Amino acid sequence: HAGGHDLLERHVWRINGGAGVAFEPWRCGLAYAFAEATADAGPKLEDDYAIGPGLTAGLFFGPHSDGWKGHVFGHVTRFALGSLSTQSRVGGQQRLRLTAQTAVELEASFNRDFGHSWSEGRLSWLFYF
Repeated sequence: HAGGHDLLERHVWRINGGAGVAFEPWRCGLAYAFAEATADAGPKLEDDYAIGPGLTAGLFFGPHSDGWKGHVFGHVTRFALGSLSTQSRVGGQQRLRLTAQTAVELEASFNRDFGHSWSEGRLSWLFYF
């Protein structure tokens, strides 16, 4: 305890599962959607747990032979039991393969959870072996 603040991190543990479908709307695209159930538990949550249904959908696109791929996605979970909240995320990714073992990926998303909104961005260099 330092300065009146607890130095221990408060974690939330998550388990989820579900089922979905995928189809090819055109030659260079793959659309998907799946429904899931999510359960969170931990002292950081107001009621120490949150349970609810969710939905994820997205689209992968880009020529099969090309080194460029794109992905747009959206996700929402409505925690209806325990700590009530609606969690949502929308975003996109762009990946460019540089060689057979390397790629560069750019991702951006907009998020909302427990009344807070934020944006995330990431630039990654991927190495495959």
